[in-house]
Amino acid sequence: SMEDPVSMVSNGLKSVSYPVWKRSRSSEDLPVRSVPAIASRTAPGTFSRATAYSKALLRAGALLATVFLSVQCSEPFPELEGSDYLLLIRSAIDSDTRKFVFLTNNGYTGNLKGSYTTGIEGADAICAQEKSANFFSLPGAGSEYKAMLSSSTRVACTTAYCTGGSSEHSGWVLSSNTEYYNSSGQLLMTTNGSGIVDFGSGASLNQPFTTAVSFYWTGLQEDWRLNADTCTDWTVEIAGLPVAGLGAGSVTNNTSLGFFGQNDQCSKSFRFLCVRQ
Repeated sequence: SMEDPVSMVSNGLKSVSYPVWKRSRSSEDLPVRSVPAIASRTAPGTFSRATAYSKALLRAGALLATVFLSVQCSEPFPELEGSDYLLLIRSAIDSDTRKFVFLTNNGYTGNLKGSYTTGIEGADAICAQEKSANFFSLPGAGSEYKAMLSSSTRVACTTAYCTGGSSEHSGWVLSSNTEYYNSSGQLLMTTNGSGIVDFGSGASLNQPFTTAVSFYWTGLQEDWRLNADTCTDWTVEIAGLPVAGLGAGSVTNNTSLGFFGQNDQCSKSFRFLCVRQ
């Protein structure tokens, strides 16, 4: 008979289980064993799993090795077909419920509307497409990722740093008291009860939103309020006026959101941030 694996919770490591399936003699798929997956400690008090596809492959191999070494049974270790390995990897990725943020690979003008009714809907569609095409190793479906852009229909705060709390949100993409990670699995920020990072009280990001570019579209003021300049709710791409607010890369303070005079013409192309819901 097959014994349960030893619970691998020691020295600050924790384990979770994913179902593994094998092909039976009757060609029916039957669940036979749950596999412990170990998350490594990357910083005091935080855990993260590798999100890159290559790391996922290594992790899957480690999971299988763990089962082989820690489980004794009266029958041979189940043979897995190629598709079973892929299912194991995808299961490990999709079971990760953490919230991730990525910067789009491509730049876009201030007109994000496309064939959609609003610029924000078009921006969300871009996030979904980019997630599926360029960030497939991140957990969640493409439709779970929304644009971190402010507009008349997507508002973070109506007062500086949301003195009225999260009730000031309107279609906003960040949740209260939630950890957010960048695409490399590093802790990016932890929101407060108002669903923001309160830079005004001395808080900061754990990591810059990005170091890949100097500026990116946000449509935000430095205190999370809606910027007056948003390329007319992300529907205009002409030179001159109107313009739109930009966040700064490689910083962890409030200029990562925007700043007075930190804007540019809607005819220019910039990337923007997408957040898992």
